Amino acid sequence: MKTALITGGSGGIASGIEYSLKKLKYSVIKPSRAQLDVTDNLSIHSFFDSHSIDLLINNAGVIYTGPLAESDTWLWENVLNVNVIG
Repeated sequence: MKTALITGGSGGIASGIEYSLKKLKYSVIKPSRAQLDVTDNLSIHSFFDSHSIDLLINNAGVIYTGPLAESDTWLWENVLNVNVIG
């Protein structure tokens, strides 16, 4: 059986993807952020060293909805690290 990894697995989109993949006979892993932090290279390498993954679905994402004037550099770096780099 092939194994699929879905990042950002806690929401409805991931559940729909998981449902479709299970119909295709995939074993699905949806790790929590504590298990796989997509912004941390050590976490990524450690996770992939201990799991055999045939398919990766990059579904992790964050959004900032507050006023731009109240945001800071760290917040936008986090948004980019999760949504683009991770």
